[in-house]
Amino acid sequence: MQSYLLKTLVSIFLIALLVSCSSKNNPEPSQQLQQTQQKPQITLTNFAQNIQDPQYLAIDALGNVYVTAYYYSDVYKVTPHGSLSVFAGNDHHNNLNGTGTAASFNAPEGIVIDKSGNFFVVDSGNGHVRKITPNGTVSVFAAPSFPGFYGPTGIAIGPDGNLYLADTQNNLIRKITSDGSISTFVGSYGSYGLINGNGTSAVLWQPTALAFDASGNLYFSDSGNNVIRKVTPDGNVTTFAGTGALGHKDGAALSATFQGVGGIAFDSSGNMYITDSGNGLIRKISIDDTVSTIADGFNSPQGIAIDASGAIYFVDENNNMVRKVVIQ
Repeated sequence: MQSYLLKTLVSIFLIALLVSCSSKNNPEPSQQLQQTQQKPQITLTNFAQNIQDPQYLAIDALGNVYVTAYYYSDVYKVTPHGSLSVFAGNDHHNNLNGTGTAASFNAPEGIVIDKSGNFFVVDSGNGHVRKITPNGTVSVFAAPSFPGFYGPTGIAIGPDGNLYLADTQNNLIRKITSDGSISTFVGSYGSYGLINGNGTSAVLWQPTALAFDASGNLYFSDSGNNVIRKVTPDGNVTTFAGTGALGHKDGAALSATFQGVGGIAFDSSGNMYITDSGNGLIRKISIDDTVSTIADGFNSPQGIAIDASGAIYFVDENNNMVRKVVIQ
């Protein structure tokens, strides 16, 4: 009897010891959640300041950052050392072609640079896409008749070399070929909502920021629906991230919530970084479609871009500056 009791006590002790070790190696779900929600170590700097109402940005091969400024209708250039100058525009809302400060825009928004160093700027107030050559010569590149561009915002260059434009108030994404020909890529003119489908059978609601991944898929902020949507190269539209509800919930992409995605960019590993304007955040959607928060405390962040080293630049609109984030 004593031998049996001794064996029983030893067994209970061993089981308790194993459970204790297991709990240390496998934290409770709440502990695991806290670990996954920890933000990475970053270095945050103010890269360029005193830019009135900045919107979008693009980075050239030399590391210069070009920023559109809505209030004064200028395009600024910021060198890698932070020196700020006007690249094109003259502080007047107008529609004049010319070189550098002889040209004028009306509320410029999206900006992108092609392989030859030409810039394409969404001249939102004029309803045009303008082209700026490397030496600063500005001309009208695309100006449709009907339907005209209505409040266009974001722009991106596809792997096919064509431009893709968020025709925001028309609830369309338009395709612009190298000769300036314009067609509707996805979206149904005259309709708004959230209907997935192919090409013009899909329904969008105020698309804004655009970016392509390495496989040629287009992602865009569908701001009226408060989601991020994906378009395959053949024009098939699906919902990629967001429930449509306003909020700040990390986790699986289709369960996450946002409050206005202002910009989208990809790093060299295929991770997506976004500005969550209403929440004042920089967020990441990793290649396994998990949403996390990288940095916070900003005032309506908008356009975002990533340089060759992986540094993140973004517009902090209501603080009138461009910020730089380096993830450790």
